[in-house]
Order: sequence, then C-alpha cells, then structure tokens
Amino acid sequence: MYKAILITVVSLTLATFSLSNPMKPDNVTYVSPTKITTTKVKAVPKVIKPVLTNVLIIGDYKIASFNNGRELLLGEHINGFVITQIEADHVVLNRKGKNTQINLINAGELAITPVIEE
Repeated sequence: MYKAILITVVSLTLATFSLSNPMKPDNVTYVSPTKITTTKVKAVPKVIKPVLTNVLIIGDYKIASFNNGRELLLGEHINGFVITQIEADHVVLNRKGKNTQINLINAGELAITPVIEE
C-alpha cells in the first residue's frame, strides 16, 4: 500500500515539473515592449553678448572696442548683433529686431580738443 501512494506522489510531482519552464521565473507578468519614438530637437545656439571695453568718438567718427579685441563701426556685426548706435558710455546692438544696450564697464571720459593757434 505504501508503494502505490509513493508512486502516485512522484508521478504528480514529475507531471508538474514537465509542464512548467524551468528557465521562466515563477509569478512574473510579462509586458510587451512599447514602441520607442525619437524626436529631433533643434539646438538653440547660445547668444553671447559682447563686453564693451572702449568707445572712441572723434567728431562723426565713432568706434566701439570689445573684449575680443575687435574694433567696430556702426552697422558692423559681432556675435549675431548689429551695432546701431555708439555713444560715449554705451553701445546699442540689434539682434532679430530687439535692441540691447551694452554699457562700458569702467565709464570714463577723455576729451581731446583741437589746439587753436593764434
């Protein structure tokens, strides 16, 4: 009688193992992978405002000097900006219709007047 019961238990256990996948973990729910979409994003260039270091005005001649060593006149371009106005203590730049005022770091004044000989 014990032999019959033992065989039945062994056969049920073997039947359970033969139906399951030994490589598959128990109690795991599988989710199908979702579609991955990519979107291209345009890189927006960083706008670097120039630093005004000097302004030279002699009569109608106006020139602005910037930290990168460039000396520019009215209408010339720097870092995507156009110089629209040069004054003794600041410069006005325009980029895409928007005006930006750049002030001198150390505003000072040097006036040179012509010598009138008698």
